[in-house]
Amino acid sequence: MKQSKLSYKLILSIGPLVIVPLLVLGWYAINNTNEAAAKQTQLTISNFVEQQRQKIENYLLAFGNTIDLLSHSPILEELIEQPKQTSAYGKSKRDLIEVFATYLDAYPDIYSIELLNREGEDVVFFSNDLFAESKSSVVAGELARIDTERQFLIRQRDNTSATLHYLQRIKLAGNRNHQQNHWGFLLFNLQPTVLTDSITETLSQNSVNFVLADDGQILFCSDLSLIGGYVPRDKLQQLFEGMANNQLSQISLESMNYHEILFSGTAIGGDFFYFSGINAKEFSVASDKITLITILILCFSMVVVPVLIMIVVTRLLLNPIKQLADASNEVGAGNLMVELVTKRNDELGLLFNDFNQMINKILSYQLELKGYHQHLEDKVSDRTRELRDTNERLEVAIDEAKQANQLKSRFLANMSHEIRTPLTAIIGFTEHCIDDSCSEENRNKYLGTVLRNSAHLIDLINNILDLSKIESEKLELDRQQFLISDLVFDLESVIYTQALEKGLEFTVEFDYPIPKQIYSDITRIKQVLINVCANAVKFTKAGYTRLTISYHSDSNQLFFVVEDSGIGMSELEMTRIFKPFEQADSSTTRRFGGTGLGLCISQNLAQILGGGIEVNSEQGKGSRFTISIDAGIATDALEMMDSNEPLAESPNQIQALQTQYQFDADVLLAEDNTDNQQLIRILLEQRGIRVTLANNGEEAIEHALIEDFDLILMDMQMPVMGGLEATDVLRKAACDIPIIALTANVMKEDINKYLKSGCNATVAKPIDQSALFHELNKFLPTHCIDTQGNVENSNDKAMDSLTSELYASTEFIQLVQTFLGNLPGNLASLRQAVAAQDREQLGAVAHSVKGSAGSFGYPKLTELASVLETASKKAGFVEIHHHLDVFEAECTSVLERNKQQIEKTA
Repeated sequence: MKQSKLSYKLILSIGPLVIVPLLVLGWYAINNTNEAAAKQTQLTISNFVEQQRQKIENYLLAFGNTIDLLSHSPILEELIEQPKQTSAYGKSKRDLIEVFATYLDAYPDIYSIELLNREGEDVVFFSNDLFAESKSSVVAGELARIDTERQFLIRQRDNTSATLHYLQRIKLAGNRNHQQNHWGFLLFNLQPTVLTDSITETLSQNSVNFVLADDGQILFCSDLSLIGGYVPRDKLQQLFEGMANNQLSQISLESMNYHEILFSGTAIGGDFFYFSGINAKEFSVASDKITLITILILCFSMVVVPVLIMIVVTRLLLNPIKQLADASNEVGAGNLMVELVTKRNDELGLLFNDFNQMINKILSYQLELKGYHQHLEDKVSDRTRELRDTNERLEVAIDEAKQANQLKSRFLANMSHEIRTPLTAIIGFTEHCIDDSCSEENRNKYLGTVLRNSAHLIDLINNILDLSKIESEKLELDRQQFLISDLVFDLESVIYTQALEKGLEFTVEFDYPIPKQIYSDITRIKQVLINVCANAVKFTKAGYTRLTISYHSDSNQLFFVVEDSGIGMSELEMTRIFKPFEQADSSTTRRFGGTGLGLCISQNLAQILGGGIEVNSEQGKGSRFTISIDAGIATDALEMMDSNEPLAESPNQIQALQTQYQFDADVLLAEDNTDNQQLIRILLEQRGIRVTLANNGEEAIEHALIEDFDLILMDMQMPVMGGLEATDVLRKAACDIPIIALTANVMKEDINKYLKSGCNATVAKPIDQSALFHELNKFLPTHCIDTQGNVENSNDKAMDSLTSELYASTEFIQLVQTFLGNLPGNLASLRQAVAAQDREQLGAVAHSVKGSAGSFGYPKLTELASVLETASKKAGFVEIHHHLDVFEAECTSVLERNKQQIEKTA
């Protein structure tokens, strides 16, 4: 019963689904077949007409070019320019006839050529046929209507033929572009060979070709009986409309026994048209045959296809579905031992297999369910244990985060202490120096203290910057060849003083042989050794510190062993000392100070130098640090020293401590900041230098090209024209005066840019007298003053240390007050630039403050101005506002302290 219902439904569903598409398909096939046949017929006739049009137009174009060429013949031009009744005119006429004869011999389709005047009168006529007559009377009526240079004409001669004529307008020589200079016409009378051939070439026996005039007269036709007749005006209109729409025109003509003809046409040569037609019955016979065959196939398909589909569906679908339904009923009744057997590999076969697998899985799930009940408690216990482990790991992570936070807080506290300690001394002693009641002796002492604490603060900042460069892998070494003796003397001059202050013994020993000189970065080696040796002195209360230098040829490394009799370290403490911001324990900072950066930086530098640092220590018995670096020169190329060869003392060290210099030179100072101008001028004039000031790069160029100077100090960032541009202009102008760049931008890429532009050297801002006069001494002649006051000429590079007299002078104090007096105006300019979002003005003012504040004893202002200048280039204005608020707070603090100091002095 279920099968008969499903079969009935399939028949009702399949019938319409098969029959309706077949009907649509049949109709579509018949319709498309007829359309395709019609399009094919149209395409055939259209292509034939297009071929004939091209053939006729090419024919006419050839004779058009020929008659145009003849119209420009010099002989023709000579004839129309000669007066009649003269011998020259007669000669020109004979020459022209010879030219006509040449053209007739070359073109057989030309049976006569005529030269007509403006009135259509025959001036020259030539034909190979002695009986030929002039055709001027035939075209005379058309001359007045010719509106182009050339005109093609077809004229009916009789009821059986027509003639072709080609007219060319002739103008007077030299005035061919003016209508009023029209002289006459050149006429070609042609044989209609190409038209006759084209008309007689038909598509089939029942096709017809003809050429029409625009009034409907049949001029040429493949059916000779139609020549000379006319196409009715209504039929003519149909032909023209079909031609305009590029479609076939189906018409019947009485002259063609009223047969339905399909025409296609095209225009040729002006007002003449070519048409070709085919009998419509030829098209309908083929189309009817195709339609009949299509209907027969459609009827057969509508009967046979549904029957075949029903047989296949019953076999492949209905019977297997019945088997599956019976098996489902068995499973529903609780019988899980049912199994469907099939050998099919199609979807139904897969369905049977899936049904069997489903039954097997149901049986398996029943067994697993029992097992799950038995092991449920074990799984709950496992999950509880995993949760407990996760909580323990979370607690460890929380502890590590707390330790990291405590480490950060401890580091910030250490850094705050380390920075505030020298700043306290700098600020306090500076205030004492400003006080007029301070004696000259105390002022010099206080200024020395300020200088030492400033150097300590710079060392602290340099350590932080070095660590940052190391971690970002941007630290670059300045490798060069140097004497071991220079390294030892520089190290002793620093460490010996520190050890002497604590009453410690400091010795340097050599394990000979050692190299006389190596190739490495002496500055970084000194930094490592001073860090380690200074630590040895700092953590030793009594006893000794010793540095032993040795060389191992097998590894080509130099070893520095630093030993002390200090407090020592435990195993745990030794694992922490090379970590950044950490010391042996928290009490170390309280007892000895420091940031915990020195050994971390030293270890990284030693590794970069090709070696490393190892430590051995015991609490209460001292420590031993072994530092190794690569010699940088092959072992066989090293010059070695033995124990009998004393170290040579550096020639400049003693001299530098005992010698001062005076210069005899003219220097141009290009600096836009007035405070810096006055400060640098004072420094230079104290050394006997005559100073000329320039406020910007343009003024510097004018002075340098007009006056004679021994050296130029050029600020790199100035209004109107900066120092970089000014230096470039001077070098291009062949100015060879030494130029030293003054800049607050001391990054390596900036310095390289200045040197590349033509500067000979650079000096960083705030101005360091030692660095400034060190560079000046390279380029200016000096007078050396020894300790006895004797003056002698010298070109040595020695330079005296910073003197306190400058900072105690009234003029310098006035410069400081001028700088502080200008500070509110600079602050207002910064606020105005931020309000206008003028990054260029903001950076310029910040750069100016940065370059001068540190020179007058306000390094914090220099630091904050540098941050503000950097932010002006790329930071958002919200961040810039924040930096400006911090800068303004520091300015307010500086001005308030200065005000209190002045009031106290008063």
